[in-house]
Amino acid sequence: MIQFYPMNPLSDRAMREIYLMPFMLAISIGNPRAIMTAYNKVNGTHVSESSIHAGLDLEMPGPIRWRGQVLSHAVMSNKVSEQQLDDRVRNVLNLINYSLASGVPENAPEKRLNRREDQALLRRAASESIVLLKNDDNVLSFTKSKTTAVIGPNAKIARYGVGGSASLLPYYSVSPYDGIVNQCEKVVFSWRAYNEPASVKDRVPLDERVLVDLNCFFLDYEHPDLAPVWYSPTTKLG
Repeated sequence: MIQFYPMNPLSDRAMREIYLMPFMLAISIGNPRAIMTAYNKVNGTHVSESSIHAGLDLEMPGPIRWRGQVLSHAVMSNKVSEQQLDDRVRNVLNLINYSLASGVPENAPEKRLNRREDQALLRRAASESIVLLKNDDNVLSFTKSKTTAVIGPNAKIARYGVGGSASLLPYYSVSPYDGIVNQCEKVVFSWRAYNEPASVKDRVPLDERVLVDLNCFFLDYEHPDLAPVWYSPTTKLG
């Protein structure tokens, strides 16, 4: 579910069979010690609404906004019982006691742990999580003798996180472009014609072609919108 945007309307069947199914599998199979709620609304209701009643133990990242004076008023007005408050605190204390078994001291400095067995596990988990198109038994007519086009600048960006609580600094990363190029045998190039130099950020190409050789002959090249002085950058695709 998208963090900051509502999802309306959703039927109970769609939620349970499509949108909530991955979360249900993660809870039932992984048995995590903690989970994080989202910010968005579903069918007009925030997914973190009535958080004390629903079992949300901790407000993060802090400083608190709803678990201070607001929560105190909720208890005094009998909107939240002391028993419910005790249950939330007890869960946090249980998690702390569970974490003590790790042997990591309080406020310990963060360390690097780049072991080969961890690398192999993460690589296997990533590969087995891919649910995009697979060409089992060569059903699709893809061969290494054909060219592969990589479209768009995002292919050269190794997007490994989404920021916030999911931000991290990997030991190394490989962009989709580099991964594809390493598996392709033939190199092709993208050639474009512009009227503006590269310093113009929003320039639009007049023409674009995919080349298999950098030996180009432009004396007979024509385009109706081409200026007397024009620019033709060439970029390696794969």
